[in-house]
Amino acid sequence: MGNIEVIVPEGPDHPNRLLDACIAFFPIAFKNCMHFEKVKNKLKGVKRLEFDLGKNIPEEWYDLREEAIEIFKSLHVYEAPLRRLNLDDFSLE
Repeated sequence: MGNIEVIVPEGPDHPNRLLDACIAFFPIAFKNCMHFEKVKNKLKGVKRLEFDLGKNIPEEWYDLREEAIEIFKSLHVYEAPLRRLNLDDFSLE
């Protein structure tokens, strides 16, 4: 959505963190929501959404959240543990 590159959630385990990320980074799924276009227009040129500070968050975002919740629940979202790979032996062949 727009030029968003970074989202800072309200907290590390805040219940809306994944919903907000999906709306921002997978907006096509929410394009039919009533407040989608208004939020999209207000975010033109915005690169960061800082929910922890309330910075760059259009007031309609909260309505969009409500409209998006059922769509969000229908998405396939997975969690996987991340582990660092050892790339010391990496080479081009």
